[in-house]
Amino acid sequence: LLLLSIGINTIVDFNFIDSPPVQNITAAYEQLYAMCAIDAESRLTELGAKLVQLPVSPYSARAIIESFNLGCSNEVCTICAVLESGSPLFYAPREEMKSAETSIKSFWDHEGDHITILNTYKAWEQSNESAQWCQENHVQYRTLRKAQAIRDQLLQCSKLIGLDNE
Repeated sequence: LLLLSIGINTIVDFNFIDSPPVQNITAAYEQLYAMCAIDAESRLTELGAKLVQLPVSPYSARAIIESFNLGCSNEVCTICAVLESGSPLFYAPREEMKSAETSIKSFWDHEGDHITILNTYKAWEQSNESAQWCQENHVQYRTLRKAQAIRDQLLQCSKLIGLDNE
């Protein structure tokens, strides 16, 4: 998506240092087309131009853009920020496995991991972003701090591309 946005239209012929397999490039085109980021001629769409301006994966960017239409942008930006942080949210040392499982289950939601992530982030915010709370609940403090910075950046970038926060 980024290569298309800077005018490189034939990615298969691009001179990569370490070229990915052609089938990976083809699959990427298909995925970008399925999410309406490119058109049938592999040109960037208006949506694709917005996706590339958000500093996250195209999937996360698409979810964020759609969240503004659905009125849940703060929540989706939070979830995407934790996922994009690249670090585990929970930790469970062997000697504290039972305690860790109990803590982690307290955030669990039957609707899935994304809501569990959101529940955990909100609980951390309610604790005044306490490192002690993280330790007691087997949550990675650094992951939440990193996610907070990413979330702020996503909301800022969203505003810059014309998305309105509710």
